[in-house]
Amino acid sequence: MSTSDHNNSGGGGGEGLAQQLIGELSQLRGEMAQAKAAIARAERRQMTERALMDAQCRDVRAAADAVEQRVGTTAEGPDAARQIAAAVEAVRRERPGLFAPVTPAGLGGFGAIRGVHESGAGDTSTAPTLAILRERAQGGDRASLLLYLKARRSRS
Repeated sequence: MSTSDHNNSGGGGGEGLAQQLIGELSQLRGEMAQAKAAIARAERRQMTERALMDAQCRDVRAAADAVEQRVGTTAEGPDAARQIAAAVEAVRRERPGLFAPVTPAGLGGFGAIRGVHESGAGDTSTAPTLAILRERAQGGDRASLLLYLKARRSRS
């Protein structure tokens, strides 16, 4: 039935049309709220994944799930980045295997194999294996690549 049919059908037609429009408007508002919630979830997930990559996470999917479980749906607005960063640090403490090891400050990224360069053979119990260094180098980080190449050169 068209709008003109409702208008021509008598006194109650306008009321029926109004009720129909109110129902459709209510439905559209519900769909818009769902779309906004989906956008907020996607933005939160993107911020979470970016924070995890900055933290040198090895398994972003698993860590992102753990972070989202901690943060929930409360992380919105300008406070969201702080909440996500705090959750990333908490996950790093609880599940350190998900993250690349942090090199001690002041060693310029080459401290992990310092013993190898200073004494020749080095202490292999603290130096990362060549396989681990190769894996880090494949991540695209220039410092990791240099570290791997130096280690490979010194061990051959």
